[in-house]
Amino acid sequence: MSRTIRKIAVAAGILILLLLILPFVMPVNSCRPLIESQASAALSRSVRIGDLSLSILRGPLSAENLSTADDPRFSTSPLLRCAGLLASLSAETMGILSTSAAARSPQNQAQSPLEITQIDLFSVKKWNSMQVSVLGMMLGMTRRETLMVVLKAGLRLDDDLGQGCLKEKTCNVVEGDKYNGMSLVYGEDEILEKIRIEARIRHVSREERSGRLVSRFQGETRRLFESYSDSVRNQVLEPIDAMWVGKMKRFPDWDPRSAGPHPLFHRRGYQYKKHGLILYVDLHEPDPQSDDDIEKLTLEFVPPKTLSR
Repeated sequence: MSRTIRKIAVAAGILILLLLILPFVMPVNSCRPLIESQASAALSRSVRIGDLSLSILRGPLSAENLSTADDPRFSTSPLLRCAGLLASLSAETMGILSTSAAARSPQNQAQSPLEITQIDLFSVKKWNSMQVSVLGMMLGMTRRETLMVVLKAGLRLDDDLGQGCLKEKTCNVVEGDKYNGMSLVYGEDEILEKIRIEARIRHVSREERSGRLVSRFQGETRRLFESYSDSVRNQVLEPIDAMWVGKMKRFPDWDPRSAGPHPLFHRRGYQYKKHGLILYVDLHEPDPQSDDDIEKLTLEFVPPKTLSR
């Protein structure tokens, strides 16, 4: 009996110790942008929060200097302002905070995200798709997490019809009022499973070129798009693991009865299993073997384990 009591006492001591140190190892302030974005989306108004602090023993999460903006058509002053706020934590919120803490642990600091708009990704010796960040979005994120990143960055997600993308499998990223060439593909579990970045090569206006995501690429990663050829591809990327060629329909809703035969384009696919990367090269007819007929390049990042040799 005494041994059982000792075990219970030890377990209780460990639990109390964890409760005491948790506020110090859980960086709640680093989650402030996420909380602000989620609150702003829920209220359709800009929400700003001051310092956050967490007290497990007292229960709530406390926030200082909270303000909610008014509709700018009526007033530029905040609609609501308060010096402090106490909020209870749901299990989901605790999960977000603990995930943030884990992402900043020493083990993960050595594997910082590789933001493709800030570094020359293809010059990095060892990388895989799970490390790649595109405008802050990474494979494995939930739909909600990517939405928070999109809102924070001032972007928008649209479907293929140019309408808001909330539940669709594929969402296109819009900057300002233009599609920037980036698409997100979600699985049935609402987890981001593919990131695509595409850019047309032929007949690209200066305005379109400046608005594309690939215009922010650097070094060899940018050269792949600006000077593509089989030779450049072999110089920039490692030897392929697999390659295929096929024909694709240019317009999915094409009606051959009224518009004639469906226009096709040739597609080559190059797979790089170690990196979790597929490069698609779309070519015009009639000469699919000529690099001069290349119309579009697409990078598709997927989890490496989903690719087979």
